[in-house]
Amino acid sequence: MKVIIIIFFLAFSSKVHGQIIDTITSAAGGAVETAVGNVVETVVEDITGAITGATGEIQEAVEGAVQEALGGWVPVPWAVASEDQEILDLLNLGLEFVIAEGIAEGSLENTEYELVEVNSLETQTVAGTNYDFDVIVDNAAGDTANLDFVVWDKLGNQPSEVTNFTVTDLNP
Repeated sequence: MKVIIIIFFLAFSSKVHGQIIDTITSAAGGAVETAVGNVVETVVEDITGAITGATGEIQEAVEGAVQEALGGWVPVPWAVASEDQEILDLLNLGLEFVIAEGIAEGSLENTEYELVEVNSLETQTVAGTNYDFDVIVDNAAGDTANLDFVVWDKLGNQPSEVTNFTVTDLNP
């Protein structure tokens, strides 16, 4: 969308530049034409320079889209993701599974845990979407653990599942 706006602006500014010069030429003559032409050209160059600077943001957005399309991991700001009920449901699914498995394998105490913080979230496009959550949990005794897990949200009506996880006890 930004690229289309930039192209439109550049085409429009060239046309406007020509119209301004034509109007002034017919009204005032050569000296005024040259002075106004230089001013208009400078303004167009300044605006074009500002647009060119914005292309860095466009390039970053395009690179992120390409990375996602190629199946790479793409960071997702938690402030945005925390507003999405589907992502919150996947987070809860992962927490329940990983905590139960952590208790079963003995890497977590057999007690209730609560989410303290989401350190990061990344997504990867596959046959569906992988969500890689990195979170901190704790229990009433003050024990904390880092859980890193991937929830695969499959295409269609297939149930999501945890495909990978690690539990790191943060207590000495």
